Amino acid sequence: MAEMDKVTNGYRADIEAARAAGKTPASCPPPKGKGKLNGKEFLAHLKTIPVARQNMEVKTAFHGFMKKKYPC
Repeated sequence: MAEMDKVTNGYRADIEAARAAGKTPASCPPPKGKGKLNGKEFLAHLKTIPVARQNMEVKTAFHGFMKKKYPC
């Protein structure tokens, strides 16, 4: 749970940093507290990752999930 908190907070910081720099962020989620993430949905995304790439960091997998769920 602590790792996911770290990942989601870092993700939000990355989005804000991109916007502050005038860049298009990797994904465009709703404002904090407005969107609902379903753990089952994220786990389903993890299962779609090819075996050869399953050793990626949770951060990388989460960013890919958010890009797919909330494209800009």
